[in-house]
Amino acid sequence: MMGRTMSPLLLVCVLVLSGCGDAPTADSATEGGAERFPMTVETCGREVTLEREPARVMTVGAEAPTLLWAAGAADEVDVRAADFGSPLGAAEAAFENVPLISPDESPSKEVTIGQEPDLLLGYGLTTTPWQDLDAVGIDQIVVSGQCDSRDDDGPTLDRGASFQDIYDDIELYGRIFGTENVATRAVAYLRERVAAIEERFQGAPGRTAAVVAAYPGHLSVYGQASISQVQLKTLGLTNVFADVDQRYIELSVEELLARDPDVLIVASEHGGIPDVGVQRVRELPGAGRLTALREGHIVPVDGQTIIGGTQPIEKLDDMADTLAGFG
Repeated sequence: MMGRTMSPLLLVCVLVLSGCGDAPTADSATEGGAERFPMTVETCGREVTLEREPARVMTVGAEAPTLLWAAGAADEVDVRAADFGSPLGAAEAAFENVPLISPDESPSKEVTIGQEPDLLLGYGLTTTPWQDLDAVGIDQIVVSGQCDSRDDDGPTLDRGASFQDIYDDIELYGRIFGTENVATRAVAYLRERVAAIEERFQGAPGRTAAVVAAYPGHLSVYGQASISQVQLKTLGLTNVFADVDQRYIELSVEELLARDPDVLIVASEHGGIPDVGVQRVRELPGAGRLTALREGHIVPVDGQTIIGGTQPIEKLDDMADTLAGFG
């Protein structure tokens, strides 16, 4: 079994902070700002032009902070919102002193504009359409793979999430904030971690799996447009819901029983205790007939692990170790 002493991104942090390589200092990270701008980037099918280096940055959700941290730009964040209690993994300490507003819901249009950011980074499904932000001079860049649409003229979803989205976002943030050296090293290390796990599970038993979230009142499973699809493939598992072309759908326990996966990866709410999600699955009527439950082939994860930011890769080692324990 492959050993693991620290999370991939924590190791990146140690390397960067110890002065290994050519990590930019706080001063060098901002050099050349005038030459980098204006900068036009693509986000969710539309172009956004940043006229100058962002002076006040606001994040919405737990995804953007971890990506910014990996890019070496965590100290550029002035205010955060709507993290829903999600753990930030190795990036946690970097944001301890950053003000957090509206922690359990998307901030209202008035609250967002009132913070006076010139750049908003986060998930796409917010209470403020990008057109309203654009009208008051606030640029919005949506985390790749999180481009939920609120109207016919807005961005679209369901193109499918991937690890490449994570790499692209880290590199983009490195370009915006002048920390390309850090971002490049972080992406290279993450790619190495994914490759190592793929190699670890070559020739593994041909198990099937489902990624489920049992929240109060509903059961969801994740399909081929989700990051979970890529995680399962990396771990040598076949998604029994790969024919579902959406990110996730709600379904009945009878539908889950009909496909009866060998392994269940069970997500809790953001920031929730993973075992709570497992208990909710166990309490579903008829769930005791599921092969994965009977054999104890359960991988509990926090909800952020299957959504976005760096967590889908950062947590792969833990998931791999749990799977290896099944024999």
